[in-house]
Amino acid sequence: PLYSSAASDVYKRQELLSTSKNVVMPPSIHPDTLNELGDACKRPVTARRSDGGVWVIVHRNGYVSALPELVKHHEVLQHLPLNTGEIGAMILGIGEHRQVHMVDLDHYPHILIAGASGGGKSNMLNHILCTLIRFAPVHELRIRLIDPKRLEMTFYRTAPHLDGGIIYNVDEAIDTLDEMIEEVMARTTLLEGKARKLSDFNARYPNNKLPRIVIVIEEMAALMRSPKEGDAVKEKLTTLANLGRAVGVHLILCTQLPIVQVIPSTIKVSMWVRIAGRVQNSTESVTIPVSYTHLRA
Repeated sequence: PLYSSAASDVYKRQELLSTSKNVVMPPSIHPDTLNELGDACKRPVTARRSDGGVWVIVHRNGYVSALPELVKHHEVLQHLPLNTGEIGAMILGIGEHRQVHMVDLDHYPHILIAGASGGGKSNMLNHILCTLIRFAPVHELRIRLIDPKRLEMTFYRTAPHLDGGIIYNVDEAIDTLDEMIEEVMARTTLLEGKARKLSDFNARYPNNKLPRIVIVIEEMAALMRSPKEGDAVKEKLTTLANLGRAVGVHLILCTQLPIVQVIPSTIKVSMWVRIAGRVQNSTESVTIPVSYTHLRA
C-alpha cells in the first residue's frame, strides 16, 4: 500500500492527537466542549487522561470521503494525465475527500524518501518507478539505479529504461555520479541560449529531444563508508541537485537513516518533494524537512 496522503505516517494512525504541553487543561472536559470541537473540525472528538495531562483526540471519519486506509498502485493510475510520460507525472497518494496528490518531474525535479525499515519507503519507491517506466517511452526516460544493499532493485534489471545495469559497488556508484555531473555540464552548454529547461528545449527542437535521466539511490547511508567518502558523495549530490533540475537530470534519494550526517541541509534544500515514512524518534522526524514550516501532511 502507498501512503494515505503526502506520504505522512501521521495519517496512518487510527487517531490524531492534538494538544500542547503549554496548554493547561482542566481535570475533565465538559461534553458540550467536546461537541463544539467536533462540530468545528467535523470529526468525532473525545478526551483521554494520561500522566502528561488530558489528551484531546480528534478521530478520523469513517465515511467514504475520509482518508483511505490503503491506496493501491492500480487504483491511482486512472488519475494520471495524458502527458504523464512527457512530464514524468506520479501520484503520491490520495488524501481527504479523495483528493489526489500528484507531482511531476518537470515542476518537482528531485525527491527525498526517508523512513525506518518497514515504514513504507520501498513501497513508495517502487510505485514511483513503476509509474515512470509504464508511461514514459524509452526515448524519453533513462534510469540509473544504485542499490548498495543488493536487494531492493533486482526486479528492474530487465527494464528497457535501465541504463548501464544496476550498480551495487560503492566505487562504481561514485564514478556514476561523476559521469552524471559531466552529462549535466554538457546539457547545460547545449541548452545555453536556447531554452531555460529541458521541456522547453524538447518543444523547440523536436528532432533533437533529450531524455530525462532519473538517478535512484536506494540507500544513501551505504555510500558513506568513511567521512572522506561521505563528503565526496554529498558534494556530488549537491552539484547534481542544484544544476540537474533544469536540464532533466533528476534525483530520487532514499535512506533508512534520516540524520543530518546522511541528508545535510545542502541536499535537502533542493529536494522539492520530501516523503517521510515511519521513523524511530522525533529527532529523525524533524530532520527530513528543512524547517518546521514544512511539517505538513
